Amino acid sequence: MNSLRGVRRSWRGLPTGIRVAIAVVSGLIALNLAALIADAADRSGPQGPPSSVTSTGPDGLAAYESLLQRFGHPTERLDGDLSDGGLDPGATLVVLQPDALSQEQVDSLREFAQSGGRLVIGGAELSPEELVVDDPPAAAPLPADPVLPPGFAGEGVSSDATRVRTAGLGSWRSDDAPPGTGELIVTRSTGSGEVLLLADPSAVQNEYLGDADNAGFALALAGGPGRAVQFAEGLRGSGRGLAAIPGSWRLALGLLALAALLWLAAAVRRVGAPDGGGLQPSPPRGEYVDALGSLLSRSGGERELTEAIRAAASREITRRSGRAPSRSEELAAAAVAGGASEADAAMLATGASDRDGMVAAARALAAVGDDPAEEGG
Repeated sequence: MNSLRGVRRSWRGLPTGIRVAIAVVSGLIALNLAALIADAADRSGPQGPPSSVTSTGPDGLAAYESLLQRFGHPTERLDGDLSDGGLDPGATLVVLQPDALSQEQVDSLREFAQSGGRLVIGGAELSPEELVVDDPPAAAPLPADPVLPPGFAGEGVSSDATRVRTAGLGSWRSDDAPPGTGELIVTRSTGSGEVLLLADPSAVQNEYLGDADNAGFALALAGGPGRAVQFAEGLRGSGRGLAAIPGSWRLALGLLALAALLWLAAAVRRVGAPDGGGLQPSPPRGEYVDALGSLLSRSGGERELTEAIRAAASREITRRSGRAPSRSEELAAAAVAGGASEADAAMLATGASDRDGMVAAARALAAVGDDPAEEGG
């Protein structure tokens, strides 16, 4: 209990700026730890965002990622929001059931495909503007036809998949399709790349990946042998740690942190002496002179005055050397060592009987009482 009180007193004794700085840093550490714990729980349990490779639940893509790796496709999870571009056109990018896409993200995905990238995007709840291509198909709430169209996987990609099984979440409605039917996948070429529009992502999700020809269908979506596959995890808020925060939010938080640091720099107490401070001069010797004058004024005759001077000199020598002179010779030697002349020291030691002798003794006393250290300070 006493230690707790001591901590509280120490905390209250800190300057306000220091306490605010400690609180801000502690809050940032706690936020990052909470994000890491939440991410670890998200990746270790079955729950997670739909169509995320971090999820082992029925609507996750963890099994799809394992399947790709088993058949020689390197995989990577992209935690950013992709609005800054810089995507690898030599890879296949999987964007399934993302959050609402901004215009910057759509432009980045379109540039990726036109530069030679292979984009797999779905499902049917996406708006036509989010489907990247200039002539997107219309979405229909009907289940997709389980029969895959010939050459759905794109030029140069072979596949034995002909039928798939889905959860029936939706399909693409083409103008020439019979009533009550819809397509699961539509392929569009753009620039030197291609966009594969997947209406129902459940075809490659954990629950259905092992049914019908779904595994072959999923491999065909990846492209040719050995092609890298990237999953846009950051588009659904499932990125790791602070990377899940949108870029604009991270910029705002960075500016707030900078403003807080500037405020702390202005508010924290300055270290060092105030302006105009410095070493104080040694106190004047007027007090010593006044005390000696008072002593002399209280003295009666010449003998009493002489004894008073000797006693004062003896006390001063004792104070400075730690040893009281016991004989006249010692007193005279100490006075000479203190800076008095031999004649003045002799008058101090033997006693003066006239005015000139008392003045000489007083000069010796003044020399003994003159501290060189004080004058040097």
